Amino acid sequence: MSIDKKLWMRSLVHDTSCVVELRSQKDEFFAKTQDGLSDEIFAYDPQESSFVLVWNGQTDLETWDGQSVGHGEHCRGLMAVGMQSGTSGRICPTEIYAFERGKPVTQLSQHGQALTKFDFGEAIALACRTQDGTVQEAILVRPSDVVDEAKPRPTVVLVHGGPYSRISIQFNLLYFYWGPYLVNAGYTILCPNYRGGSGRGEDHASQARGGMGTKDYSDIISLVSKGISMGLIDEHKVAIGGYSQGGFLSYVAVTREDFPFKAAVCGAGVTDWDMMTMTSISPWLEGECAGCAPWETTSSDTKGRHGSPIWHMKDAKRKTPILILHGEADVQVPVTQAIAFHRGCLNYDWPCEMVTYPRGQHVIGERKHVVDMMKRFRHFYDLHLK
Repeated sequence: MSIDKKLWMRSLVHDTSCVVELRSQKDEFFAKTQDGLSDEIFAYDPQESSFVLVWNGQTDLETWDGQSVGHGEHCRGLMAVGMQSGTSGRICPTEIYAFERGKPVTQLSQHGQALTKFDFGEAIALACRTQDGTVQEAILVRPSDVVDEAKPRPTVVLVHGGPYSRISIQFNLLYFYWGPYLVNAGYTILCPNYRGGSGRGEDHASQARGGMGTKDYSDIISLVSKGISMGLIDEHKVAIGGYSQGGFLSYVAVTREDFPFKAAVCGAGVTDWDMMTMTSISPWLEGECAGCAPWETTSSDTKGRHGSPIWHMKDAKRKTPILILHGEADVQVPVTQAIAFHRGCLNYDWPCEMVTYPRGQHVIGERKHVVDMMKRFRHFYDLHLK
C-alpha cells in the first residue's frame, strides 16, 4: 500500500505544532510532532485511514521507533524511546524505554547510571506574553538543593541554535551538554524558545525569514524579565550564551541596551548577515534568514544590517565582557564572522577573548576541544557572575 507522506504530515499539522520526524516499516507509519514543549507520536492505522496518538509528554525524545498493533480504536503503539529518566522535572541522563499505549513505561537501559549521583537540577516550564502579545515558553533549570532558597542563584540564559529548533525538558539542554554542566556548578539555567523555532506551527517558524535580531531577540528578553518577576532569576547576576543561532543572539544581546547582561559566550555565531550569505556553504538559506542576498538588492538597501550585531557595536554604551568560541574549519558559519567582531572589540577596547579550534567544524567534535571549551566558559561565567 502506498501513502502520500506529505499529505499525511500536513494533516497532522495545525497552527501550534510541527511534524519533525517520520518512521516507517512496510505499511506502518509513525510521526513525531512537537506541540509547544511537548513531544507527541502518532501511529497511522491503514485499515481505518486514521491517526492514533500513542505517546505524548513534556520531554524531548532524542531517539525513538515504533510498531503498530491492532486496528481502529484498538490500535496501539509499541515503541522504544530515548528520553530523560527523571520524574517531577528532575533532570537525568537519557535512557531507553519500552512503551505500549495504555501501559507504563519500562526502562530498558542503565547507560547513565554512573551520573545519577550528580545534581543536574529540577526543571520547570514558564511562559509569558511578549511585547506584541505572543505567548512564548522557556525551560528553567536550577540546582535541586536551591529550590527552597529565598534568593535565586546566578543565572545563565542559554539560547538554542537553529533557528528552527526548540528546547524542552531534556538532559542536553544545549550543544555539548552546557546545561547540566553549569547546573551542576551551581547556576540556574534559562533556556528560552523564540520566534523562528519549531513546535509552534508554520507562522511561528516563518518569522525567521528576514527577522533575524528582531522578534527572536525580544522574545528572549521578555522571558528573562518573566523569570525575574517570578523571583527565579537575580536580575543583577545574569549572563547569556549559546552556539550557532544562540551565538548570534548572544552577539545581538551585547550590542543592545534592553538588558544588562554581565557576560556573554558567543559560539559560532553570525555577526554580519550579508557576509554570512556571501561566504556560508548555505547561501540560499542564509539569504532567507537575512531577508535577501546582497546580489538581490541595491546599494542603498541596508535592512540586512538591522539584525547584524557588528553594525551596532559603535552605538553600544555597555561593553559586556565577551568570550568568542569558533571552529577554524567551520563552513556553515565561517570563522571570519568571529574575526570581524573581535577586531571591532579591539577597536573599541571592548573586553573580549577569542578562542578558535583547529580543524573545528560548525559542531566541535574533538573531545579535547570540547573539554577545553567547557573549562573556558565555566571559568568565564565564574569570573563575571560569582
